[in-house]
Amino acid sequence: DMSDYLVHFTKTDEHGTAYESMFRILAGCHIEATAPVGRASRLPELGESQQAACFSEIPLDVLDRLVSRRSQFGVGFHKSTLRAKGAGRVWYLDDLSDQMSDLQMMISSAMTGSIDPSDPIWSLTPFIDNVSAGYHFEWEREWRVIGPTAFVPDEVAFLFMPEGQHQAASAFLAAGGGGTSFQCPILDPLWQGETMQTAIRDLP
Repeated sequence: DMSDYLVHFTKTDEHGTAYESMFRILAGCHIEATAPVGRASRLPELGESQQAACFSEIPLDVLDRLVSRRSQFGVGFHKSTLRAKGAGRVWYLDDLSDQMSDLQMMISSAMTGSIDPSDPIWSLTPFIDNVSAGYHFEWEREWRVIGPTAFVPDEVAFLFMPEGQHQAASAFLAAGGGGTSFQCPILDPLWQGETMQTAIRDLP
């Protein structure tokens, strides 16, 4: 394994900033599954069964590439915590591979006639994506959990945010300022070298 942790970074969107998004997650104690993913993401007949919350297994000391695509704000969990909630690795298949061809044949067969949402193939498709010539996602080491991912404060291993905000955020969260009290460590995802290594060693 690349890491003992799975991380979810927030980003700025139509609902607010990445900072605000992270605090909405903490206030509600869940991570939304906002869109369908995987090889059957364009089949409305499957409803919410293809929606997932997304996480990454990237080692904590090499997060800068992921931060550049999202933000410095996020939530981290022990991998075992999310495994217990149904988390699974994403399988990326090359567009022209035999495996992708076989998968597409199975999907096409399951789509013959009316689509049966209880067909076992649809429990796999959220965890399978294709690798196109334009961009390869394998470096993200993505994991997914179907549906919203609920948690309790003690299940959060750490939070991410810029170092300059740690002291104020820690006091605010410990006092339950967001509606729920969190006592977990706070890391800066852009810490380098010994600073990050020490922080990782000190994680509970």
